[in-house]
Amino acid sequence: MLNTVTENRPTENRLTENHRPMHLTSRSNPPESKEMLLSRAVEALQDSFIVTDTVGRVKYVNQSTERLFRLVPLAPTNYYISALFTDELALNVVIRRAILSAWQGEVTAKKSTGETFITAITASGVRDESGKVIGISFVVRDITSQKQRELELERSNKLKSDFLAHMSHELRTPLTSILGFSSVLEKQIFGKLNLKQGQYIGQIHRSGQHLLNLINDILDLSKIEAGQMELEIEPTDLRDVCESAIELVSEQARMRDITIDQTALKELQLPADELRLRQVLINLLTNAIKFSEDGGKIGVRTEKIDNMISLCVWDEGIGIPQNQQNRLFQPFQQIPSRHSQNVRSQGKRSNIGTGLGLALSRRLVELHQGYITVESIEAEGSKFTVHLPIAA
Repeated sequence: MLNTVTENRPTENRLTENHRPMHLTSRSNPPESKEMLLSRAVEALQDSFIVTDTVGRVKYVNQSTERLFRLVPLAPTNYYISALFTDELALNVVIRRAILSAWQGEVTAKKSTGETFITAITASGVRDESGKVIGISFVVRDITSQKQRELELERSNKLKSDFLAHMSHELRTPLTSILGFSSVLEKQIFGKLNLKQGQYIGQIHRSGQHLLNLINDILDLSKIEAGQMELEIEPTDLRDVCESAIELVSEQARMRDITIDQTALKELQLPADELRLRQVLINLLTNAIKFSEDGGKIGVRTEKIDNMISLCVWDEGIGIPQNQQNRLFQPFQQIPSRHSQNVRSQGKRSNIGTGLGLALSRRLVELHQGYITVESIEAEGSKFTVHLPIAA
């Protein structure tokens, strides 16, 4: 049980005044009607409403307060509000702050039965006509269930991340063998393959590589969600990062006769994890290729604006519908592209995209203290822009 502040406060004086509504007067309405309206409004509140004097003695509580704290209906007040909470010192701080300006926060409360619960409190000073603070009003809401849901969600997310990370590690070992042996067979080191055998081995290798990319993305995303992703920040040449990323996706673009414009690249330096920044750029370039028509054009441009550097990947493709853009950065969400639709119409399965690339890119950029914006118009194309600070 919490001990209330009792110094120089005779016990017999604490329960001497019945709770009652505050009286307000109005120049336009009779005092009685205004008082009745105010009383009904306060009693109708679902939240607890408490009024104290400037030292915390309770002067009024509404019915919701009686229900929330399990108080005896119409019982005398004039006890200290700290008796309703577990931390007397915290309540005294709240009162002092509320006298100066409105205060909001979370405080642990207790019912008359001793049961504790978490509350969200808004406290503000009650002033007279001269502006002098004559009391404190408290709006108290029980948020215990909300906090429990948040805790359960946090636990659930941790379990999910741990499971995905564990399964991903378990899958990588056999997958590495599959990729290694399929690569050996594809190179025909142990003998020649006929055409159909070569096609089958090639499909095995491509599918295995796609699965490995998915596993790597899951591992990275799990690390970020668990707070275990550590960046190696060092001075980085942005042009070099862009050129190396473009080289890595150039074959994918060439297969669909897509041109990559890099004439707008500038010599810019910034603090970044070069490997992770290249990973972001590869994801954005792959996405641009995915949403482009065969024979189309995409590009990369960089520029310095004030204390930020922007890295924009653009395309002149089919664009992304407005009603689907909010899904872009959600894990395991894929927006259908024209190319993937064409592949499926031919009875094949497209291996483009894992549904994690953009979600992972946003998280990696945020770890760099930056952010990503997107602009897209159907039938005109899209722009994904990474904004990064120049100073670490």
